[in-house]
Amino acid sequence: MNLDDLATRFGIGNLPGIEGRAGYRAEMGVSSAGASSLRLTSSLSNVSIDWPEPLHKAMGQPVPLSMVISWGDDGGLMLSGHWSDRLAFRLRWLDQVFDRGRIELGAQSTSVSGAAGLEITGHLAQLDAEIWQDALESHNLGSAGASSGAGKQWLNRVALSVDRLQAAGQSFSKAQVTAVPDTKGWRVTFDGPDLAGQLRLPSGNDPLTVDLDHIVLATGEDDGAVDQAPVSFAERGVGQWSDAEVTIDSVQVDGRDYGQWSFLLRPADRALSVDKIKGQVGSLAFDGSLIWSAGENGEQTQINGVLAGKNLADISPWIEGSVPLRSNKTRVEIDLGWDGPPEAGSLETVKGT
Repeated sequence: MNLDDLATRFGIGNLPGIEGRAGYRAEMGVSSAGASSLRLTSSLSNVSIDWPEPLHKAMGQPVPLSMVISWGDDGGLMLSGHWSDRLAFRLRWLDQVFDRGRIELGAQSTSVSGAAGLEITGHLAQLDAEIWQDALESHNLGSAGASSGAGKQWLNRVALSVDRLQAAGQSFSKAQVTAVPDTKGWRVTFDGPDLAGQLRLPSGNDPLTVDLDHIVLATGEDDGAVDQAPVSFAERGVGQWSDAEVTIDSVQVDGRDYGQWSFLLRPADRALSVDKIKGQVGSLAFDGSLIWSAGENGEQTQINGVLAGKNLADISPWIEGSVPLRSNKTRVEIDLGWDGPPEAGSLETVKGT
């Protein structure tokens, strides 16, 4: 059985990342009205799946699939079953057109979704957003090909419970991730102790919008981690980043309160501009901009702005120890630069005032 042929029979089209032919066993259920169901089982040993976990499967590795195709009196068709303990599915077609269904990760049975379209739910021990993005792009299902596949037209909701979410070089624990389409693209919401808020992924050329209630970040310095060379501008693929408008109500780094921030990300081939940076911690407000450039002489970071408000001691959470000065009025004009990416700045490397 060629899996692409089977998918085509159900109007799904090809199955990107899946190769091989599956041997199977079939059992036909019959009634006085004729055939009513067909059960198919396969080890999928001769099939490879080039997707991240929990979907990845090597050629020669048996991971049993069991599914039942059943026909109803209303002209409907139901496809249900499970793939080992990796996922369960229950999908319904009416008059040869996909109507609704659910794929549930980490389950051996599931129910049909109440809403039209396809719903993906379930639990994952770990989800690495960058690995999945790379996989989608490699199979032409990323942002460039998001408008072409029939499956994406069916998809109406993704709701996952993730023990550890890896994104933007950070790890977030116990994250609930929900994604739903709207007229402007996709709205992704996060809910968890380390990350909560909303991300809007536009369908066109509009900027990505990030609006977070809180985010908890870690540098690794408090864990005694060995210093590593900063990741370069090119290695991070900054030139391919999307424009973004970011608002964060609460930022914590290594347990320290860094207050509220908003900014605009404007990436280019050789530079990343962070414009309209506005930060608030205690009685102090920062207003400025940052440029991270990658030229022939290496990478450089430049930050300019004004820190103004009342008590200078309110920046104590940003530094080791505390600020010994107290003030009723503060105004500090900042013009600093250093070699390397933004995180490479230190008292030893920063130049300026």
